[in-house]
Amino acid sequence: MDMSTRQLINFFILCVALLAFASVLTLLNPVPTPSPVQEKIILDYVPQFVLISFDGSRSVDLWRDLRSFKEEMNKEKRLLNFTHFVNAAFFLTHDTKKAYKAPGKEEGRSNVGFSEDLEHLRHRIEEVNLAVADGDEIAPHTVGHFSGRYWSKDEWNTELDSFDKILFGLAELYPSANLPKLNLSRSDIVGFRAPYLDTSPGLYESLHEKRFLYDTSEIASGKDWPKRDEAGMWRIPLGTMNLGSAKSRVLAMDYNVYMHDSHAEDRIKKGTPEWERVYSDTLTAFLDYFNQNYTGNRAPVLIGYHFGSWNDGVYWTVMKDFARQVCGQPQVRCGTFKELVKYMEEYGVPQG
Repeated sequence: MDMSTRQLINFFILCVALLAFASVLTLLNPVPTPSPVQEKIILDYVPQFVLISFDGSRSVDLWRDLRSFKEEMNKEKRLLNFTHFVNAAFFLTHDTKKAYKAPGKEEGRSNVGFSEDLEHLRHRIEEVNLAVADGDEIAPHTVGHFSGRYWSKDEWNTELDSFDKILFGLAELYPSANLPKLNLSRSDIVGFRAPYLDTSPGLYESLHEKRFLYDTSEIASGKDWPKRDEAGMWRIPLGTMNLGSAKSRVLAMDYNVYMHDSHAEDRIKKGTPEWERVYSDTLTAFLDYFNQNYTGNRAPVLIGYHFGSWNDGVYWTVMKDFARQVCGQPQVRCGTFKELVKYMEEYGVPQG
């Protein structure tokens, strides 16, 4: 073997050795693979959002009933989530109520009362945690449910700060009660609804300053998509609907229908023709509101509720039967305000 051949063989052996060494180094120190870029899902349709929300959300029994209803719907693949506009007064007891002072009121006062005792508070926290874990949204309805129609920005700031101090300060309020931890953080709070839908310029100054993503304290026809205001916050007004044979224009909220039917007095009993008429009129009005938008411009359908069994449960029954009929239909999303906002920020508001 001449020298040039030997040199070629040695060079070849060296190259093989270097390749083997590089392979070992790669195994020991692998080069990280770049993560694939998350592509935006392109929708070829506008989803019909149906937002069923609850103001106050006081009754622990109705928290449980609502959870049971959601379990039933989930089994039928009719998925839905709710938004709860809660009053933080329900996280105070009579022993801790003086931790709250509404603007212009004496300390320890609330228009909606307080939690009965620590045991009720414990169950309330448990139900809120279960709802949040299941996809529901929690948002403020203030603390004591007072009208803020004439409140300034500073007064609204005081009320919203009190909400945060109570809801996220339970450990300090009840240091020896061994309550469950509320599985909610301040960053989860992005929207607001005013008690009685009473607003003032100061409210919007406060919401803008605190960087809320949306407010739903106004009223509109229900036929239009929400809009952003000059500060970039979404204004999502509640809709109105035609109720009964007279086609009375009523806010799509259980209390307003209750007021229309019986002047907010519990005098309609289940099993009577009047109860059946109220049930039929209310369900028909909700469905007409839904179908108007579903077959039209797909503006979100907003149905407002309270934790109340008024007129022998007729409106609570309607809420469930309405959800059974519309949730699960093609391209329908029965979700939260937060989900609607996320969609609008990603895809924009349909034009035309």
